[in-house]
Amino acid sequence: MNFRSQFKYLFMWMSLSVLGACTSGLEPTLQTLVMSSDADSLAAGSRSVARPAWATEGRGDTAALSQVVLLLPMKDETTYLKRSVWPVQTGIPAVLGDSLATNPFYRVLPVDSAAVFLTEDERLGNMGADRAIAIGRFLGADWVLFGKIKGLTMDRLTATVPLGGHRRYSGVARVHLFLYNVVDGRRGPDIVVEEEINSKRTGITNPASHVHLDRQFRYIDQIPWATEDFTTSLVGQALAACAARFVEQVAEIVKPPPTPGVSEPKIIDIDGDSAYINIGLVDGIQNGDKFGVWDKGRELRDPETGQSLGHALPRRVGVVQVEQVLSDNLTLARILDGQASILQGYSIRPE
Repeated sequence: MNFRSQFKYLFMWMSLSVLGACTSGLEPTLQTLVMSSDADSLAAGSRSVARPAWATEGRGDTAALSQVVLLLPMKDETTYLKRSVWPVQTGIPAVLGDSLATNPFYRVLPVDSAAVFLTEDERLGNMGADRAIAIGRFLGADWVLFGKIKGLTMDRLTATVPLGGHRRYSGVARVHLFLYNVVDGRRGPDIVVEEEINSKRTGITNPASHVHLDRQFRYIDQIPWATEDFTTSLVGQALAACAARFVEQVAEIVKPPPTPGVSEPKIIDIDGDSAYINIGLVDGIQNGDKFGVWDKGRELRDPETGQSLGHALPRRVGVVQVEQVLSDNLTLARILDGQASILQGYSIRPE
């Protein structure tokens, strides 16, 4: 083999080595996440990004029982908003998330938390369910929400009559969201909300009384997003009403698990970070439901005589989440919190 051939094979070997090192450098879960998207996603996620600490660590005494919801960018399907400078693709999910976070049962991951994993097209709300679920799973969410902005605008209706006149200004907000459970990938009911806030004046009126609303109508898209002027405008009020109705619809779908019918719901076996519990289909539980795990109360003894005086009150020592309902009275659950403290026989409670 001459020198030129040896150099060619050496160059090919070095190229493959470098390629392998680059590929293996990705954190495994993130590499799978990146590869599940298109070529643009590969380019956006080709660098190694560590999973955020809050996506893996214990979430605290109360937060561990919360349902974790990730809101992703929404697609603008209006024509009006394309002429504005409002960051609606992320701004509207942020408004919806802030409203949802007022309910302590939910822990909302801000839309910006997923930005590092998204392509430019995905930041505009162009995303499929599989991709959304993969990102939600990587960030430790229980549910993901994404969808479409169907409207966010201000309308004006003007009419004249012999005596006086009629003017109506209205702010309109319309959204259509898709809800997916990250644990098993099932799709929940779509959340469709439309709210309108209007200001109507009739009869003989002073034309000056319409000035501020007329100015708002003409220059609404020039009002800076999320400022007081925006939130007090008819459009801002319509968006706030839309967010409130959004929270109501989510609460009808994602809610605490029902009280089990069995007299003593408990941990019946433990296998690593998984546990089996004695409730199932007959109790109406679903994948993703969370339960607090309670000990039996430590034994209390007289410090002088050593005589047993009874047991202390039970304490919540951990949290489990339903992963698969196996039968009428058997369910596989994942231990989210307190793995070192949970023992066979400890009771579970919906909270």
